[in-house]
Amino acid sequence: MIGPAPYNSKERYWKVRCKCGYEGFRRAGHVRRGISTRCHKCRIRATRGPNSKYWKGGKFISGEFITKIKNSAKYRNKEFTISIVDLENQWSK
Repeated sequence: MIGPAPYNSKERYWKVRCKCGYEGFRRAGHVRRGISTRCHKCRIRATRGPNSKYWKGGKFISGEFITKIKNSAKYRNKEFTISIVDLENQWSK
């Protein structure tokens, strides 16, 4: 947190600096409560891909992708019995 920012609305803002160096303005209440802790790019980087704590799936294939395939097969009355491990083994060949 760098300090208060000039404001023209009812909401107060703080000028903040992300760990990556980005500087921007965030709502003071969000900063105080810990809601706003990163810049947009760092937040996206932390919540996507295999390194994210929210990642469901295998090493290369996301759980969301597998779910779409399973739902598509179910909609077309097709059996889908391939596991994510089998798919990843085929993917890495």
